[in-house]
Amino acid sequence: MANNPYISVIVTAYNRKKYLLGAARSALNQTLPKDLYEVIVVKNFRDEAIDRKLEEWGVENLYSENVGIGPKVVDALTFARGNVVAFLEDDDEFLPEKLEKVLRIFSSRPEVGFYRNGLLVVDEHGKPIGRYRVRETVEADCSEWGPMRYMAAHGLLFNSSSVAIRRDILEDGSDILRKLDLTVDSYYPLRTLMSGYRALMDPSLLTAYRIHWGSATRYLGTFKSFRLHDVGISLRHFKDAKLILEAAKGSRCEPLARYVYALHAIGLMRAAGGLRIERELRGSLDLSLRDILKCSGVELLSLEPLELAGLAWCLVSLVLPGAIKSSIAYLVYVWNLRRRYNLVE
Repeated sequence: MANNPYISVIVTAYNRKKYLLGAARSALNQTLPKDLYEVIVVKNFRDEAIDRKLEEWGVENLYSENVGIGPKVVDALTFARGNVVAFLEDDDEFLPEKLEKVLRIFSSRPEVGFYRNGLLVVDEHGKPIGRYRVRETVEADCSEWGPMRYMAAHGLLFNSSSVAIRRDILEDGSDILRKLDLTVDSYYPLRTLMSGYRALMDPSLLTAYRIHWGSATRYLGTFKSFRLHDVGISLRHFKDAKLILEAAKGSRCEPLARYVYALHAIGLMRAAGGLRIERELRGSLDLSLRDILKCSGVELLSLEPLELAGLAWCLVSLVLPGAIKSSIAYLVYVWNLRRRYNLVE
């Protein structure tokens, strides 16, 4: 174990064991000298084989009953000693040069508080099937809406496994972080910008992001079960987005927080389209036409001409009966998943 680590890697897991050791191993097999970083695993289960291996590797192994990702991260921060925290979800992996790049960025750029690298998308067996990244390095603070708009459209608010952030930012925002269930990846850059730091996105492919059905397969048995699961997840994200917006109100970063809110509010309405709860949900949303247009404008940045035609068809579908609208929403969900990660057969 490192005596004075510069980086703390926090690996989070909830109920899933299959990929955890692979994730921890990838964090340990780095080109960066081992005395410069530490690895902490925080999970809600105990497993004799996994725990024994983590101990053998010198990994800090924490048990947490918290369901939400935010509370687990706050628990791990109590034990973390690094100046910078890099996150890793249990089903993803770091590429070997990841932490070396993180150290280089944060040690040479004191004004940068948030770093996000590109994703190599892999299947459940680790075979590369796509990539997701910005075209070139881009950075901004809250006053630079142009580059911020581009960053938001190209993954700024997505996937914690590609993120590293200064520890003091997390500690300053731990009161909100502790309340967040799922949407921590949107809170990290926002909290960074609210703290006066810059956010930087790098096209380097340094994280393997795994696409697999895993625990989600049980929800895909029928169309109805998928819809109900989708609404449940969307509602959890929406509640987080409300907390994030409340934390940012009155700050320079409120426009970005309203974008996060609008993104998840629209996602919730898409998921609930045609269900009985749609009208009740719609009445509870603090969502203006301006929010919707701004959100749509950001999302349009990442669409190709053919996809714009698909978006137009989706708008037409809004006047169709609920069952047809629900079917279209499902198809668009699957289609957009393949588009976003450039998936190939």
